[in-house]
Amino acid sequence: MTCAPLLRTINAYAEALQEDCGSQLDDAAREYLDRIRAAVNRMDRLSRDVLAYSRVARAEVPLKPVNVREIVEALIIQNLDLQAPNAVVTVESPLLHLHAHELSLGQCIANLLMNSVKFVRPGVVPPVRVYTEPKDGRVRLWVEDNGIGISKDHQKRLFKAFERLHY
Repeated sequence: MTCAPLLRTINAYAEALQEDCGSQLDDAAREYLDRIRAAVNRMDRLSRDVLAYSRVARAEVPLKPVNVREIVEALIIQNLDLQAPNAVVTVESPLLHLHAHELSLGQCIANLLMNSVKFVRPGVVPPVRVYTEPKDGRVRLWVEDNGIGISKDHQKRLFKAFERLHY
C-alpha cells in the first residue's frame, strides 16, 4: 500500500483552493499552499524511493560495466546547481567504467554531487572534482569537494539506512 492516493487528494485540494480562492488569499496563505504542495511532492518522492529501496533490497542486483562519465555529465546537464556560476565541477579523463548496478550507482553519484554543492559555507562557489583510479584490481570513484564535512560524531551514522544528518 502506498500513500499516493492520499497525497494526490491533498495536492488536488491545495491546487483547487489556490485556483478558486487564490485572489482572495494573502501572501502568507499562498505561501502556505505552496509549502503544502511542495511537502506533498517530497513525501511522494520519499514514498517511491522507499518502495524502490525495498524492491532492490529483496532482489538480486545485476552488475554490469557502467559508463561513469555519461552519468556524471547527464547529472550536470540536469542540475543547474552543478553548473557555473553555482559550482565548478571538474570531470577528469579518463573516467574508468565501474562494474555496478547502474541505477544505484547513478543515485549514489547524484547524492554525492548534490551534497558537494549543497553543504558549503555561504558565498562559496564549490569546486568539485570527479575522477577514478584503479586500485587492487578494482576501480575507485572519487568525488572531492571543499564542503563543510561531517563531524566525527556523526560519521558512524552515515551509512545507516534512512539516516539524515542535519547541519
